[in-house]
Amino acid sequence: KAFGPGSRFRKRRRLQGFMEKCPRSWAHAADEAGSDECEAAIRAGERSRALLRGEESAFDEASMLFLVAQEAVQLAVIEGARVGATKPLKRHARDALDKAEKCAKTAVKLCTDNPKEPRMRELHGSSLCSMSQVHMLRSKYDEGLNTAQQASKIFADSGNVRNQASAALLCADANRAMERYKESQNNALEAIKYFKMSDPVDEKGLEAAESILDF
Repeated sequence: KAFGPGSRFRKRRRLQGFMEKCPRSWAHAADEAGSDECEAAIRAGERSRALLRGEESAFDEASMLFLVAQEAVQLAVIEGARVGATKPLKRHARDALDKAEKCAKTAVKLCTDNPKEPRMRELHGSSLCSMSQVHMLRSKYDEGLNTAQQASKIFADSGNVRNQASAALLCADANRAMERYKESQNNALEAIKYFKMSDPVDEKGLEAAESILDF
């Protein structure tokens, strides 16, 4: 069900928990949920965003857009999208990435247009990471790297080590895809450092970063 006016507190708590887990690593995305769950979350997010559009606070609308973008990225992975894939994307994967890009771009715009709202800076970084994921799943590695680096600077300023680690992991993926192996390993070491500093330790993120060192 879409979030109604009476559930604002529960909605904010759910969004806060979701943001603390994001940006997700697509290395584990297909293990976390099925396509039906992703599609249901996308529909709920889109309905909620429609209810929130035009309200005084832009944070809630931007948060819903970010949620939909992340679920759409996960759906694209479930439908076969992969970094470095050589085969054309299936239609469902293309559609999911189109939706993710549109929502992430709109979320970023809301964040940049309303920078003084509480927690908007953190949401801006998370939305940039969603955009980075879309770029890399479309083999636009330079764009993915640049966008992840922007997010990393935001997280460094805010002191969110878990999201800083996730942004570093995105940079590592992008550099590896471009065969910049030294830079990729440096990014992976940075990600490992911050994943270990997170409380609790992000074991899946740590595993993904360590796998880059073994590449």
